[in-house]
Amino acid sequence: MKARKRPLNADSASASPGLQLLSANGTAGLVDENDERYHALFEGSMDAIYLSSEDGRLLRVNPAFRELFGYSVEDLRTARARDHYVDPGDRDRFLEAINEKGAVRDFQTRLRRKDGSVRDCLITSTARRTRDGGLEYQGIIRDVTEQLQAQTELERMTEALRRSNAELEKFAYVASHDMQEPLRKIRAFGDRLGSMLEGDLDDRGSDYLRRMVSAAERMQTLIDRLLSYSRVSSRGIDLADVDLGDVVAEVLVDLEGQVAATGGQVDVGPLPRLQADAVQMRQLFQNLISNALKYGPAQGAPRVSIQAHYLDRQGRSVPAGRGAVSVRIRVKDNGIGFEPEYAERIFELFQRLHGRDRYDGTGIGLGVCRRIVSLHGGSITAVGCPGAGATFTVALPLEQESRRNG
Repeated sequence: MKARKRPLNADSASASPGLQLLSANGTAGLVDENDERYHALFEGSMDAIYLSSEDGRLLRVNPAFRELFGYSVEDLRTARARDHYVDPGDRDRFLEAINEKGAVRDFQTRLRRKDGSVRDCLITSTARRTRDGGLEYQGIIRDVTEQLQAQTELERMTEALRRSNAELEKFAYVASHDMQEPLRKIRAFGDRLGSMLEGDLDDRGSDYLRRMVSAAERMQTLIDRLLSYSRVSSRGIDLADVDLGDVVAEVLVDLEGQVAATGGQVDVGPLPRLQADAVQMRQLFQNLISNALKYGPAQGAPRVSIQAHYLDRQGRSVPAGRGAVSVRIRVKDNGIGFEPEYAERIFELFQRLHGRDRYDGTGIGLGVCRRIVSLHGGSITAVGCPGAGATFTVALPLEQESRRNG
């Protein structure tokens, strides 16, 4: 298709022996073709650079252009720009855009090489008038085939992972739900046997029965935690304006028994209001505070401190309301702590650093915490030292990108 002659701007309309190349910010500037710097740029560029006539003849190209299309110097005598387009309509759209505006930036198209193979490319080009009134096109072609293929593969893998996770979460929920009834029966019949045979069982029989009921109770607790994790993963978040101070106050009411039993003390500083799922925020802080009380010091009572700090977009600490976009909340205790190398492992499902004979638990609670924080676009980290306590740091945005369900 022959380019239509349209008025161009004054700079591009002026006759000049120089080559008008686009700079990094998209503006055009004239470069003297005899300039040594031009030759270094033209010959050494990793992107294909070309100069073509109005009828599509290639007037000048750099080595990267010849490599991209598989051309020899002799091939350039007969090559035409229009022959490269897989879709001829792309050539028409390109000419229409460049003739109207004088320049095209990152025009995406598919171009055919000499051997017939196809590459995905971005073209940035300008038009200029020649001394005889014709048009010439000069520009840069970038091969983005590998990038697009990698992006497509990443999207495919992400979708496959999403489906796999959804199926696993559904399986975990269904399997856990279906296991509830058999466990209830094991516990119920175990209790009945204990009542019926009280006094008739020897010590060994009584021990076996006690272990059976205890195992069923642990399995029940594990299933409840798995269901909790599954619900967090599958339900998504129901956003609302949440006062974290109120949330923690409610959690402490629920944990009154544990606080009293351990002789613990929980000090809570001012906490922010933010956009979050209120139910999940309650789960988050209940797990963190309960853990801090459970893994208290070997000697003395647990002491837990909860403090919040506001951050701006650069991650700098700022007063509340003064450019703050996120909050960092530290839950610090004086408990048994942990070795630094376990800082990531403790967030994995079913990971326990201590035996069940010393501390109850399923190894799911902190995994639920990380999942909740992740769903809210935040992060959670932990640092600890054996015998010197642990600090869990939760970072959360004050506002979510969108109010969404699921």
